This record gives sequence, structure tokens and C-alpha cells, in this order.
Amino acid sequence: MDYQLFKKRRLGIRLIAGILLVAYVVYIILNIRHLGVGHWISIVAVAAVIVLAGRGFCGYLCPIGSFLDLVHFLCKKLHIKEVKRPEKFNRFIRVFRYFFCVFYFVLHFGIGIDPGWALVVLLIITTPIMVRFWCSICPVGTILGLLSRISVFRLQKDAEACVGCSLCLKTCPMENDVVFTEKETGTMHAVSCIYCGECVGECPKERALVLKAAGREVIVSGKK
Repeated sequence: MDYQLFKKRRLGIRLIAGILLVAYVVYIILNIRHLGVGHWISIVAVAAVIVLAGRGFCGYLCPIGSFLDLVHFLCKKLHIKEVKRPEKFNRFIRVFRYFFCVFYFVLHFGIGIDPGWALVVLLIITTPIMVRFWCSICPVGTILGLLSRISVFRLQKDAEACVGCSLCLKTCPMENDVVFTEKETGTMHAVSCIYCGECVGECPKERALVLKAAGREVIVSGKK
């Protein structure tokens, strides 16, 4: 599949999946006191799909991620300057997200305090100028990233074909450096990778990067 067709199909999947998932969650919440066996089976099924998708959920199914990308797209149209996070800050975030994940769940489920409004403020402040900053520390995304080895998505690199142009790093919405720095040929696992395919689409070397889903090649680098 060529890159442009892939982008169009991914956009369609995100729109449909986002609407369906939001509608499903709202329905479950409104009927939380009257859930039957069928409802619980559907909840388990949806949870299983999310786990198997891994952080591919963030790149294809998550309505929050899609909304953040939409806001950032509009901000670019309004010529609001994007802020590139310094690498030292990114290294700090890659460690901080684990503490934030524990803190969030302890606060929410252990103490019973909903930090929702604080997160909304964080989203409002960061989204216009930083691509998917929330996704970099999202507790759900962090957990799914740790489960990347059982995900149906795979991102593979041919290190010998790589010319070190760094386009993969520059185009990554998560500012993930693993694709660029990996020196071994094979499957790459990164907690922050959402399998969006942006790095594959921008890579100029044929088959240097390959994105797979359930064992099938979805997009191959070097083919626009």
C-alpha cells in the first residue's frame, strides 16, 4: 500500500472508530446499573481488542488522540508555532511517565480523587504547541506500550538500509528516537510508538522500515 492511500485509510478508521468508541462508552456509562451478561462480554471483548492493539490503539482508535491531532492541525493552519521538546526533556518524560501512571491510578482508584480537571488544563495548555504531549505521559498509553510485545502491530527496521537521515525522528509525532537510534535489524519495541506509520512513509530508503499488522505488511518505506 502506498503512503498516501495508507494515510487516507488511517484517517477513515480513526473517524469511524472514534465515534463508535465514544458512543459505546457513553452507552455503558448510562446503563452502568443495568448491565447484563451480554454487556460484560462486550466490555471484555473491547478490552481484549485494545490490549492486542497495544499502542496501536493510540494511533488508530483512541478518540482523545484523534482530537489532539485535529487541534494541532488547526493550530498549524492558524500558524501557531510548534514547540519541539528538547531531548533532555524527552528523556525526563520517558522516566516520569511511569511515576505519573502509578500516581494517576493510586489517586483515582486508591484515594478516590478524580484528577480529570487537572488533565483537561494540561491538554489545553500543551496541545496547541506540542504534538501529542499528553500521549507521552498517558497512563493507559504507557501500560499499552509495555504490552507492545503482544501487540498485533510490528515495526521492523533494516539497519543496513538505513542512511541515518533522521527523517523518521523528525516526523514522529511522539518524538520517539528508537527508530532512528536502533542499530540492529529486526522488530523494534518502544513504549511511546503508536504505529502511526509516519516514519515509514517519510523514510526514503526502500524497505528500510516496514509496518505490519497481524503479520501482514501495511506500509513499506521508499514507496510514496
